[in-house]
Amino acid sequence: MQLNYTCQSLRHKSSRPNRQYKHLALREDVGAPSRAKPSKYEATQKKKQAHEVNLKVSINLLRKEHQKLELRIQLLRYNIATKTTSWGVVSEYFRLLGHAFKSADNECNLDVHRAFLQATMAPDLLTETGCGIEALLKEHKRLSLYHPDTEVQLVHLDNSSHDVVHATVRVKVSIGLNTPQHAFPHFGE
Repeated sequence: MQLNYTCQSLRHKSSRPNRQYKHLALREDVGAPSRAKPSKYEATQKKKQAHEVNLKVSINLLRKEHQKLELRIQLLRYNIATKTTSWGVVSEYFRLLGHAFKSADNECNLDVHRAFLQATMAPDLLTETGCGIEALLKEHKRLSLYHPDTEVQLVHLDNSSHDVVHATVRVKVSIGLNTPQHAFPHFGE
């Protein structure tokens, strides 16, 4: 509580009728800011800032959840095709990964490709550079950097046994300006 001195005009009844006497009176000034008000203001500002931070965190979480749900929707579409036959798996593989070379930096596609491969391929599949799904994805990414305009076309499928399908493909590769830089980085040094 802060006390302020203010001047109040009072008419004094005396022999001089228009004479005013000014008296200093001690009174509590209701409208004046007190020490409690700035702390209330600061507390309100802190609450607003905390609320803003919470909203930003919530928005980021919702965006991540939205991406996960989009991925799940896509995977549900793929599972319908992959549960039918090995032929369906192969056609879906070439539909998804035949264009993977053109989108090396798209992380969402990488997640879709990884999930599809994990759902349909043996974990010990062999590639030119290693073993496993991550090796295959790494190879796709590397080839995407070396040859961004690669086209993969399915030519022939052979179902030699119940769960093995051999695929013959035709690959069209363009050599661009970035190809030597990525394929032979030691020459640039």
